[in-house]
Amino acid sequence: MVKSIYRKNINNPKAQPKTLNILKQIHPLLAKPIDNSPIESNSWLSGFSDADANFSINIHKRSDKNSTRVQLYYRLEIKQNYHITESDGKKASFFPLMSQIGMYLGVTVHSRSRSVKDKIFHRFTVISKNKISNLQILDYFSKYPLLSSKYLDFKDWAHILDLQNSNPVTTSYLALAFAFSFAFAFAFAFVLTTKVIILTTKVRILTTKLRILTTKVIILRQK
Repeated sequence: MVKSIYRKNINNPKAQPKTLNILKQIHPLLAKPIDNSPIESNSWLSGFSDADANFSINIHKRSDKNSTRVQLYYRLEIKQNYHITESDGKKASFFPLMSQIGMYLGVTVHSRSRSVKDKIFHRFTVISKNKISNLQILDYFSKYPLLSSKYLDFKDWAHILDLQNSNPVTTSYLALAFAFSFAFAFAFAFVLTTKVIILTTKVRILTTKLRILTTKVIILRQK
């Protein structure tokens, strides 16, 4: 599609000189083969996590003991199918990719479905919550840092993990875990609220434009 648009414009005799000059500097990207290198050899998973992962600190009462448990989670979730179809006409699945990540962390890939209005969404999820997989997460993101605001979440998450490994007494870091957990929830609520405000603003702008257009149409008809 990009190539066809490029050819259409570069061969257009009516194209402006500036446009032609810009188009001549554009070189279509060539599709590279699938990278099968080990996950721990590059920062690919870090970029993936910046987009589709999150860190959380869950605090809850133990059902069989009179104590509180602090549990750390890393969660990566993505839709089950890619939009590009394979040679057999079916949409490519993300399962092989998520399986590699699951094997790297030593965890299981989960499949879940949820219904929103009349649509059903299917997704794959990888969750790290045990000591071994969390240490793997710690090592990886310490080597390949996140570049979004999730880096700050990871630093808080990693700090609690370090306290857990150095001191088995939960009460020694419980207050800090509560503070970090609250900060995570507040940040998520802030981002969600901001997105709602932006969406509402866009709807209002669109509504205003429609009203202006309707008014112009009415004026033209009256003429």
